[in-house]
Amino acid sequence: MKQLNKKSLLLAFVALLLFSIFIHLYFDFNEILILFTANNIIHNYISQNLYFCVSVFIILNSIYIFFLGFGTLSLVTSIILFDPYLALFVCVLSKTAGSTLSILFLSKITTKPKIKQNYNLKFLNKISNYHILNIIILRILPGIPVAVVNSIISLFKIKTYSQIIGSIIGFSISNGIFIFLLSNVKNILMGINRG
Repeated sequence: MKQLNKKSLLLAFVALLLFSIFIHLYFDFNEILILFTANNIIHNYISQNLYFCVSVFIILNSIYIFFLGFGTLSLVTSIILFDPYLALFVCVLSKTAGSTLSILFLSKITTKPKIKQNYNLKFLNKISNYHILNIIILRILPGIPVAVVNSIISLFKIKTYSQIIGSIIGFSISNGIFIFLLSNVKNILMGINRG
């Protein structure tokens, strides 16, 4: 068993090292500034085909989140492509759809461990009854990947409407803060790039 853990740790380290080397060699951070300068072309196309672009983004981002994608990439992409309010709407809708599908899928294929409940802790028993609040708190917490939260939620018996409502509220708060902060950073970078 210890040998397996060492091999897994070594494999994870090698994968991280190769990923870091790939990012260093093949990713040019000046391309981000080029993307900001080409922003007018992108926004003209999106404004002409708004419904199509929003629909495609929602579908692709839902699929991306379903396959355990990271939430930050979709936030950055949405703020580059759309206005902040539309980016928030699109991100919340697509992340909620992808997360709900992921939770439903994970709850069907995983075996739930028997969690021993300690009935002496009345506080924890009271908290466990507030499913929507628990999901909101999990969605708001920064730094926890969407895939991890989906896996945690799939272990508990939470109704689908509770997952959807909790995800919409939680994603709205956390993504709203990030999107409007990132929008201001984008405006500052574009102002620096213009001179």
